[in-house]
Amino acid sequence: MVKINKTKKAPKRITCQKHYQEGVVFETIRNDFYRKCYLCEDRPQDVHVEHFIHHNGNRELKYKWENLFYACSRCNNMKGTEYDDIIDCTKIDPEERIRFYYNCYPMCEPTFEIKCGDGTDQDKKTVELLEKIFCKPPTAMKADTAQNLCDALFEEGMDFLRDLKKYEKAVETGENIEKYFTYVVDHLSKGARFAAFFRTFARENYPRTYEKAMEKLVEQKVLPVESA
Repeated sequence: MVKINKTKKAPKRITCQKHYQEGVVFETIRNDFYRKCYLCEDRPQDVHVEHFIHHNGNRELKYKWENLFYACSRCNNMKGTEYDDIIDCTKIDPEERIRFYYNCYPMCEPTFEIKCGDGTDQDKKTVELLEKIFCKPPTAMKADTAQNLCDALFEEGMDFLRDLKKYEKAVETGENIEKYFTYVVDHLSKGARFAAFFRTFARENYPRTYEKAMEKLVEQKVLPVESA
């Protein structure tokens, strides 16, 4: 879960309370959210335009631009109407409130830790939902899909760790530094799968590399300065 800098001006069709599942409205939402589910950070095959706050038939909420998020069907279903009060990643940076930990060993579940004391109710509900998505699914069927999600995170994480070590080695030898640094930056970009996990890992274990990568992302205008 990363901070999303959503397009401020709503597309005309949504202001007219027309379709949001197609055309320029959908394309804008998809691009704003880097074509990945804002909760699990995987790239969905089955996409939903989610109402962050459940509209319950309220047309204003149904078509409110700020209320439309990009999510996979699984996360959308698990969020339901129970989690309207989680962190809004278009307004608050989740990385300032939660640490996203993944384990470099297969069959180990990711963990989520609130940064400041006991955290707010909003922080707690966000962690509760993320744990349900990754670690504590409510049904046997969702347990299978949770394992698939964790497997994908593990595989992507191993690729990231390999690239980090190759970059550190390249710095020592002076060979292929730019090549492996580019790989690291790609993993830490907000558009990468499971970016919050890798950003936490790099920030806490490779702080110098993390800061350099953030500077590169700002330079590429992938991140605004305030989000670096």
